[in-house]
Amino acid sequence: MRVRIIRAMTGEVDGIALSRFKVGHTYDMAASLATYLMVSGGATAVAETGPAMIVPLDDLDSLSLAEKIRESLAARRKGPKKR
Repeated sequence: MRVRIIRAMTGEVDGIALSRFKVGHTYDMAASLATYLMVSGGATAVAETGPAMIVPLDDLDSLSLAEKIRESLAARRKGPKKR
């Protein structure tokens, strides 16, 4: 899946440092990682056909990434944390 990074992110997901993704750049990556980045507000899907950076599938542990996606979606449904 192809995404454009719209916000700098920190931390790590399944051994992938999120800081490696540069704002404004377009990347081709596994749908699970792309979905996590979009749900987290760090990326948006694009339909470009031009060149893009590639994230190798070997860098992903899709089972634990899927769990992170579910957690992010659940947190969004609950709304912002109250102080």
